[in-house]
Amino acid sequence: MTHIKYILVIVFFFFTLQYTCKAQVFNDCIIDPNVKTVQLYTNTNQLSPPVIILNSTDFLTIEFDILYNSIIDLQYTIFLCDKNWYKSELLPNEYIQTIGLLEFESGEHSINTSIPYIHYKTSFPNNSIQFLLSGNYIIQVFDEHTKQILLQKRFQVVEPLVSIQALQRRPNTVDLMDTHQAVDINISWENIPIVNQINQLQVLVQQNNRWDNCKWYTKPTHIYMQSIKFTTEPYNCFYGNAEFRQFNFKNMRFAGQYIRRIDWENGIYKIYLEPNEFQAFKPYANTKDLNGKFLPSHEISATDASTVADYAYVHFTIQYTKQIYDTLDIYVVGGFNSWSITDENKMIYNNQTNMYEAAILLKQGYYNYSLAFVSHDKKHIFTHEIEGSYNKTENRYDIFVYYYDISKGYDRIIGYQTIEQTK
Repeated sequence: MTHIKYILVIVFFFFTLQYTCKAQVFNDCIIDPNVKTVQLYTNTNQLSPPVIILNSTDFLTIEFDILYNSIIDLQYTIFLCDKNWYKSELLPNEYIQTIGLLEFESGEHSINTSIPYIHYKTSFPNNSIQFLLSGNYIIQVFDEHTKQILLQKRFQVVEPLVSIQALQRRPNTVDLMDTHQAVDINISWENIPIVNQINQLQVLVQQNNRWDNCKWYTKPTHIYMQSIKFTTEPYNCFYGNAEFRQFNFKNMRFAGQYIRRIDWENGIYKIYLEPNEFQAFKPYANTKDLNGKFLPSHEISATDASTVADYAYVHFTIQYTKQIYDTLDIYVVGGFNSWSITDENKMIYNNQTNMYEAAILLKQGYYNYSLAFVSHDKKHIFTHEIEGSYNKTENRYDIFVYYYDISKGYDRIIGYQTIEQTK
């Protein structure tokens, strides 16, 4: 009887583990803290989001550094997810075609840097992997010998079967006019049989490649035989937020704009930025930025800083006296850390200086960032409470149309459009 109970416990544990893995939401994340400066972009633009067209000549490039002295062998795997980033139940051979192992070419050593690292880079689709279906995908990079996962990133493959007309405008709702932006969407189609628009079509709008504040458009304003329209406020409204803070330290000899000083201490560069201030109640400031992105660069080789750019600890501060009623933490966020909330980008309050402070190890280059209050569950990022929010802010909006294919049981992406207000 004891043996039977033991077997039942093992069986229960196995099925619980299997269910837990299946129910996992896959996010952008770095698992090994030695992995730095992860980029995933298209062949057309290094600052573009990782989105490619199915059966086209488009490809994605992933590159990153590992703070090791010696090269290790890396492999990667790619799998399909549903629209909510749960792993798809389809078999791999149903959505990708692979030949052999998916490997990185040998890494490259950094050149004359104070902090040594190995740079890795590869592109796909390639001769070893081709995509058969559109949808949400995850790439995971792992150590070939230990099989430990080092990082994972989201990307999307699109088949353009519907037409999308989108417009960013000032909201009509009085309370939202000055702080929000409305994004109206009209979707039309001819060559795809969509019977039930409400249940089969799902529209996702993403602001500045952020996943934490993206919106599912679930309340259509009008539904027609071959089109659907979303213009209902406030369901189509986003915080405009503010233009991003920025700094550039491609040159370690001279302190550029927004940099107070550059120190060399114990063989490591330290970059001290000018103290930040709360901007929530200040007038809108029109500044040119990268919509939260970052771009590694170096004064010697601005086009390819992969192995010549050095690392430095960048010190962020914000002038703010902590109050008893302050319950939320402050973080430094942006594309450089995929808007993730980790101990590294958490700001710690200094009672002596009355400032929140953080020191983050970053590669030389041009960076956008924001300061934000973050909820205790680390799921909600409130940049507008520190940076302010303005209707005039220039933002990029990426629109994805998902279609649930009943016959095959997966979420296709049948439409993609980008709108970006120019300054």
